[in-house]
Amino acid sequence: MTRICGISLAVMAVISFALCARAQQNSSPGENGPLILTSQIPLPGVHGRFDHFTFDPSEPARVFISALGNNSVEVIDLVEDTVVQHIPGIPEPQGISFAVGLNKLFVGSRKGKLFIYDGSDYKLITTIDYNADVDNLRYDAASKRIYVGYGDEDKAAIGMVDATTNQRLDEVYKIGAHPESYQMEESGPNLYVNLEDLKQVGVID
Repeated sequence: MTRICGISLAVMAVISFALCARAQQNSSPGENGPLILTSQIPLPGVHGRFDHFTFDPSEPARVFISALGNNSVEVIDLVEDTVVQHIPGIPEPQGISFAVGLNKLFVGSRKGKLFIYDGSDYKLITTIDYNADVDNLRYDAASKRIYVGYGDEDKAAIGMVDATTNQRLDEVYKIGAHPESYQMEESGPNLYVNLEDLKQVGVID
């Protein structure tokens, strides 16, 4: 599981690129200015550390935060700088992915389930039981599939869910160690998997 060290405060700092006056005077055209803190968004009642984040680029732009230590997902409106939703009852949420176009939110739980929510009213659509640590998630918009990394050792695998029907697919990639993280090729068929326990990178076609 990816660890974000030191994030235990109930405050989300939103940082954006901006040019300060002095940087504008001294920088050449096209040169980026410094990162400047523009706002802070309190998360009252949220305790413990965060895990994964995901982003919905549509208007208003939203960030979804897996608040693992709080057993919840927090939804932030980046236009209004406000908390728009608190989704409780997810035991130790980890990986999180938003299916753009389908308006669905997928959340993995360390306790072995995948939770699927409607992206408009945040109501639970269904859950899928994997019986093992559900961690990293990835959404492939072309195939409309959610890739689900889960399990350890002989149970470790990357499975798939049809994001349109919310059905778990039979095809599974056994990988022999917990998938700490993985990435999809932008223009190819491969998945590259960080197999930390094996000190290897796996390649899945």
